[in-house]
Amino acid sequence: MQNFNRCLDDCFLTLSTGPHTMNKFLSNIAFALFIFLLLLGSSNSNAQNSPRNLSPEITKQLNAMTPKQQREFVDKYDIQLPLDAYQVNDEPLLGEKGEPIESYQLPLAYDKTKIQRFGLSFFNKEISTFAPVDDVSVPSDYVLGVGDSLIIQLMESSTERYDLEIARDGTVFIDSLGVISLAGLTFKQAVEMIETRVANQLFGTTVSINMGKLKAMNIFLAGEVRTPGMYSVSSLTTVTQALYQAGGITELGSLRSIQILRNGKNVNTFDAYDLLINGDSTNDIRLKSGDVVLVSPYKAVAEVKGESRRPMLYEVISGETVADLIKMSSGFAEYASPSESVLLTKTSPGSPLNALTLNLLKENDLNTPIGVDDTLIIPKANIAAINYIEISGAAHRTGLIGWQKGMKLSDIITDVNKDFPDYVDLDFSLIVRRTDRFSNLTFLKFSLGELFQDKNFKDIELLEYDHILFFSTTPSVDDASIRETFESALDEEGSRISNLNFEDNNSYKELKAEDSNSNSILSKRSEQFTRQKLLKPFIALIKLESDFQNPPSLVSIIGGVRYPGTYPLFEDASAYDLIEAAGGFLDKAYVDAVELKRPKLKSLTYEFDSIELSMYQTDNNLMSTRLMPLDNLTIRQYSGRNELSTITLSGEFIFPGEYIISQGENIASVIERAGGFTKNAFVNGSVYLKNDVKLSEIKRLKDYSDQIKRSYSSSSLTQESTALSIDEFESVLSLLSSVEPTGRVAIDILDEDLEKFIISDGDSLYIPKKTSSISIVGEVNVNHSVEYKDEYTIDDYLRLSGGLTKRADDTSLYIIKANGSTIVLDKSFFRILGRKPNIEPGDTIVAPVNIQYKDSLTNWTQVSQLIYQSMVSIAAVKGL
Repeated sequence: MQNFNRCLDDCFLTLSTGPHTMNKFLSNIAFALFIFLLLLGSSNSNAQNSPRNLSPEITKQLNAMTPKQQREFVDKYDIQLPLDAYQVNDEPLLGEKGEPIESYQLPLAYDKTKIQRFGLSFFNKEISTFAPVDDVSVPSDYVLGVGDSLIIQLMESSTERYDLEIARDGTVFIDSLGVISLAGLTFKQAVEMIETRVANQLFGTTVSINMGKLKAMNIFLAGEVRTPGMYSVSSLTTVTQALYQAGGITELGSLRSIQILRNGKNVNTFDAYDLLINGDSTNDIRLKSGDVVLVSPYKAVAEVKGESRRPMLYEVISGETVADLIKMSSGFAEYASPSESVLLTKTSPGSPLNALTLNLLKENDLNTPIGVDDTLIIPKANIAAINYIEISGAAHRTGLIGWQKGMKLSDIITDVNKDFPDYVDLDFSLIVRRTDRFSNLTFLKFSLGELFQDKNFKDIELLEYDHILFFSTTPSVDDASIRETFESALDEEGSRISNLNFEDNNSYKELKAEDSNSNSILSKRSEQFTRQKLLKPFIALIKLESDFQNPPSLVSIIGGVRYPGTYPLFEDASAYDLIEAAGGFLDKAYVDAVELKRPKLKSLTYEFDSIELSMYQTDNNLMSTRLMPLDNLTIRQYSGRNELSTITLSGEFIFPGEYIISQGENIASVIERAGGFTKNAFVNGSVYLKNDVKLSEIKRLKDYSDQIKRSYSSSSLTQESTALSIDEFESVLSLLSSVEPTGRVAIDILDEDLEKFIISDGDSLYIPKKTSSISIVGEVNVNHSVEYKDEYTIDDYLRLSGGLTKRADDTSLYIIKANGSTIVLDKSFFRILGRKPNIEPGDTIVAPVNIQYKDSLTNWTQVSQLIYQSMVSIAAVKGL
């Protein structure tokens, strides 16, 4: 009951978590009732339903569980279940497929009693309302006795029906026929006798005779049955039905030698394996009253392990052979290797195991007798494929392909459009070859482009087990610089950068994302077939095959190539072959001086010699220099071939657009090339954006955010009083995360020293139209813009915006000028001296948040300036 209460507590705890757990609650209630019935049944069981027995409902529930669930069930509720309730035969008794034969060796303390023996579960299905013969036909040789009843139907002018039970004296009485003695007769003899009496005494009358209720009889089940004792059963009960009645056979009971004793003599021996394996029920005889069914302990068992169709423990009897054991286990599994089987046998109990290697395809080995407690191990056959080549990488058809002697590369590659995706590398592919088990890997490179276009291409004959690798043109994920080159190339091909200004920043991002996703070079699938990923396992194998005196046959290349990295040293490879394998030179590569680093072993250490190679010189030419293991090529790059740098001018220019700039050019020069400004240009409101400043602002925002978090967390652990609530604190952090820095730089276009302002690639300058408004933002009641008037003061503008809020810091107001510069104000200072700050059209007045912590005031002010300055820049652009 304690376990039952525990289960109910779990159920009500589940219910308390909410209505969404109702299904789980109902499931737990059902399980609690199931446990209650189990405990109730265990406490009220009688001789034929001991605590070891389970009701059919509980047995059905257990059989529906996995072995793991059954163990958890037992451990959680402290319930003692019989061993056969565990479905251990469903658990894998062996290792994973492909494990070597050593995994089947028996441990020193091997216990076969924990393994399910074949046939035991057949008799362990209890039937609480067992009445197997009440509604079946009675055989003609059935012997009638006291208690049997006959149904006799007389058919004449008046129909009469008699339901007669044989009396204690063995007779029945029928009107018009008298007393008839039937006890001891078979059913056939009784029918013939009654039909004769009717024919002789009742002329013109026919009779129909059927068996009615059958007599009951007492039998006794003894020995290794689960519930031995006296049973009252039907007179047609057989041996197997009697075993069902007794709850089955125990773990020690024999299934092969079940004796039927009648008057103290053995009248029959029943072998359950004849019925279970062969379907032969000849010895499953009908019992007679007073019979004793005796189940003796088993004498010997043998286990079948490995690649059998039914690996289990089997009971064996004297004289049986390995062939009999294989028949019991239903034969060999699909991947069995019968010719390499092992029999662990011992001649007598206590003797050591003797391992015999058997070829179960030969009759002599099949006739090997089974000893005591033997184990037959059937190993898994070597199912590795032969006569194949393999294709991997950027190809539509990958995997194994049948190989024939004389097959060439052109036999399996017929159409570049049909066989390969458009991101396949047409310049470099590789054949990985191992001529035999004792040789190292060799590598042959070829070009798909030459295979399909060069008539002089020397076709390559393929050998068995060749592995062909096709690479994608996508750079490895780790090659950030190369990937950046590809992305910039995509931008140049399909972008509309020249038509975009910073107003279209989001549109540009979306366009770039679409170009990247739709372009096959950067597809996710192609990234799986880079040189780095496809070559990685082979490079690892090369390293395993090497030692100190035989360095790995690997070469590497870095610098100005598309795919730098480590490569296997393919046959007869030159320095130029490695450059081609790495995707060729980049446009920044300096091909006149390629550095080759070659290791030499001296005094047990490697030293490197430097060799200068050239594309055009005769000596040390790239094409004629053969590579050696661990060689490294460095392709120098120089800055003389930098990509074109541009700046974007938009807004009130005579000729707005994108302009190519030279190194060190200043902004004044570009403005002059753009024809200067229009008449409506608001030069003081210029917005200048720089990429490097934007990155710096992103870092500053992150640093400020981290510092604010630390400061707020520290104050919560001390006696300090915080000015912000948790909600306000989270809103500030949310505001920081939502700001997207623009990289705006304050610039005075009318400055005489403007020629000193050097521009860089990716900069942009926007000149808005003239404006006559002042913006008020921050901690004011209404954030908006008002008309500029020369006579207005700071108080006037704040009053027009509804005044300051309670959170405003009226001592730290500041102005963001139209050109992006910032002027911090002291309101009390202006009041005392009666001065008015220099406010001009296009300026923005900012009222920051009041922060009580002096240590954080500076940082908060800088953060708010950064936020509002970004807002002002965006607002100026949106106003176009």
